[in-house]
This record gives sequence, structure tokens and C-alpha cells, in this order.
Amino acid sequence: MFPLKHVVVLKWRYSESRNLYEVRDKLDQKHFYTVLPRSDVLVATSIAKPAAVIFVFLDRRTGGGDLIMIQTPMGHYSHGELLHNVRLLARIAGIEIERER
Repeated sequence: MFPLKHVVVLKWRYSESRNLYEVRDKLDQKHFYTVLPRSDVLVATSIAKPAAVIFVFLDRRTGGGDLIMIQTPMGHYSHGELLHNVRLLARIAGIEIERER
């Protein structure tokens, strides 16, 4: 079984949250597992077992950064569903996803 089902990269910017520490706190409050290995990198996944989607937030010091969503084979989302559902994650995290051009 191939270990990656979908990988999506999007741009995001801070909205209600002002830094990755605040993003982490908001996700923690909604029962996500989070790890902040550096001040500019946040990794998160939901508490669902097994972890179906892993989110990697990269702060590019421009008021936002890149979000890499990695879906494992355990995930049941289509590529379109990932793009649609990331808006809910953004609201929870206090960020905005930038529209693709």
C-alpha cells in the first residue's frame, strides 16, 4: 500500500490567530494533536485513529505561509473534499486559506 493518498499545498495567512502558538492553542482546544518542532513549523492531526490527514503549517514570516495536507491511505476524502474541508480547519485555527489563482 502506498503511504500517501493525497498531498495538497495551499497558502494561508493569519486572521484571528497572530502566530503559530495561537494556531496550536486553538487546535488543541478542539482536540487536535499538535507538535511545534520549531517556532516556524506546526504539525497537527485530529484525534481520530488512525490519523488520516496530517497538517503541516509553515510560517513564512510574511503574515502567513504554506499549509501542506498529507492524507494517508486510511483517509477517505477525495482531493475535492480535502480542499472543501480545509476551510473548517482554517476557521478553527484562526487563519484564512488564500484562494488559488
